[in-house]
Amino acid sequence: MELPFAEAWKIKMVEPIKKSTREQREKWLNEAHQNVFMLKSDYVYIDLLTDSGTGAMSDRQWAAMMMGDESYGGARSFYHMKDTITELTGFEYVIPTHQGRAAENVLFSYLVKPGNIIPGNAHFDTTKGHIESRKAFAIDVTVKEAYDTQLEVPFKGNVDLEKLEKILKENKGNVGQRPLHGPHRHQQHRRRPARLDAEHPRDLRALPPLWCARQRR
Repeated sequence: MELPFAEAWKIKMVEPIKKSTREQREKWLNEAHQNVFMLKSDYVYIDLLTDSGTGAMSDRQWAAMMMGDESYGGARSFYHMKDTITELTGFEYVIPTHQGRAAENVLFSYLVKPGNIIPGNAHFDTTKGHIESRKAFAIDVTVKEAYDTQLEVPFKGNVDLEKLEKILKENKGNVGQRPLHGPHRHQQHRRRPARLDAEHPRDLRALPPLWCARQRR
């Protein structure tokens, strides 16, 4: 007899949530003008808006919070994090941020210049905001299959390589970067998952490096 898979952890804490009726959900959505960002979190039974901060913490993580050094400067917690990141990635310089969107803001302040063309596969809302706030242009180059909500294909998050290559050629020297969002872009395309083909980043790297002319001046 084959036994079912058993997770290799114990659950120590639960948080109660409550279901709602269809009538309640319709009322709340109408009150929010169909904008899910305007919904109160208490109204949401299963939250697919983001994956940020939604995971459970392990007993080691909770313990580390109690043992962490919260000094305003020179905290040993920072050096522990920095040494770990350097060991794993080889990067000598590390700038900690509270979230990917904040890290993106720091990165774009250097990479994105006014008038730049920034192609991408369905820019996340804050990604597009960071680009446009710097007077650059976010151009979507996602495959056309991504826009058909009734079409079942495995990789709706792929970049249309022909569309991207056309943009690179037409805007030689003015393409600030080539962002590629990962498979967690569940927010895009009317809440349909938008996964990436595992081989797709290799196909992207094979394109001519026309985009980097401006950055290398």
